[in-house]
Amino acid sequence: VSWHITCCVLRTKLMVRFQEDFASSPSSSEMGSIVDPIVDKPFEGAEKLLEISFQRPRRHIAKFRNGSYAANRMKLVENDSEPEINLLRLRRDDVEKILDKVNCSILNECRSDQVTAYLLSESSLFIFEDRMIVKTCGQTNLLNAIEDFIGLGKSVGFDSVAEVFYSRPKFLNPDEQPFRHQKFKRETETLLNYFDKGLARVLGSTNSDCYHLFCFSRNRSPRRSNCTVEVIMNSLDNDKRMLFFKEGDRTASDVTKSAGIADLFTNSSVMIDDYLFEPCGYSVNGIIDQKRYFTVHVTPEKCASYASFETDHCENAAELVGKVVAIFQPSRFIVTVISDESSHADVHGQLRSADLVAGYERCEFQFAMFCHQTATFARFESRRLAGPPPDDGAAFVAAAVLETDASAGDPCEPDPRDVWCQGEGPYF
Repeated sequence: VSWHITCCVLRTKLMVRFQEDFASSPSSSEMGSIVDPIVDKPFEGAEKLLEISFQRPRRHIAKFRNGSYAANRMKLVENDSEPEINLLRLRRDDVEKILDKVNCSILNECRSDQVTAYLLSESSLFIFEDRMIVKTCGQTNLLNAIEDFIGLGKSVGFDSVAEVFYSRPKFLNPDEQPFRHQKFKRETETLLNYFDKGLARVLGSTNSDCYHLFCFSRNRSPRRSNCTVEVIMNSLDNDKRMLFFKEGDRTASDVTKSAGIADLFTNSSVMIDDYLFEPCGYSVNGIIDQKRYFTVHVTPEKCASYASFETDHCENAAELVGKVVAIFQPSRFIVTVISDESSHADVHGQLRSADLVAGYERCEFQFAMFCHQTATFARFESRRLAGPPPDDGAAFVAAAVLETDASAGDPCEPDPRDVWCQGEGPYF
């Protein structure tokens, strides 16, 4: 654990050397006393996300009373002779043992009656009554512990896994990932070993910023009304990214306020847990109205600046996406909305607008349905960098319904500043 904490405090896990001629560089006046590191390899900001929902046995109360789960339960809250089937009863040390296999550790935690949010050395873990969401960046080996995460649910009495979602954007340096994460095909094969009825999809063009998704559902209909909005941003504005460097007495709370992250949910009660890394990097978990969550992670190195935002608070989604993009002003970003088929149609509809965020050109739009879920994917680039649309407009699939794996070409020009964005090779 101490090794993981040491690595995360350094954050970049890279051999950093500082510019000897920094004082004479054109941007030195803008940065003040902050030195922007030159790195041999960029930190991999793109996160792997695994969400597992569990299913209670139909007669779980009777089974608990006759003690049939007692042998399998891990440490639960003490002095409770008849604990309910609830993931929130798991203790931190049990979770930490599993995270060690992923190559990350817990830095902070905050909790309400309905959510426990762990801030990790590499991103976040959220635990609810019957589901968990673990999100890890860097070179973490998330799928190495999938069986252990399933075991956590069974240890507190859940009967089986009800739903699984695994997702991630394209990696900058896939060859630096653990073997099973170097290609989506390998990740899919790993997941199919546990969930043989699962489905794998790629949303967006595979030669650009795309989104990989694997899903599994045991039920014929959604278990709950749900919705998740995710914004993945690359090549952040120079002044914006410099906010996420450690300088002097600057604290995580200072960054949360000055960047505008504290103002994302002004009409809700929000519990904040934030962390500013050395020499740079930032993470924050938030619990909204005691039951919902949001999380932001920032890798601000110039060579591969990256930020992500995710929440299950989907009201006024278009306005929320605009606020998030304004905080970082990336050269390009993608937005995904995933919900059950029967709800949140208005949220998906808001992404149909080609002018979702002022100053950005929508380059791709895709809509798909699978695993009782509806998914919308949209990719945007700054109008300063985006190329003109083709004459026939065929590459712009505005408000179209696509059931393909998004193998079409990229209608927007790549950002010339993305010196590290060589991307992944063939997926299958």
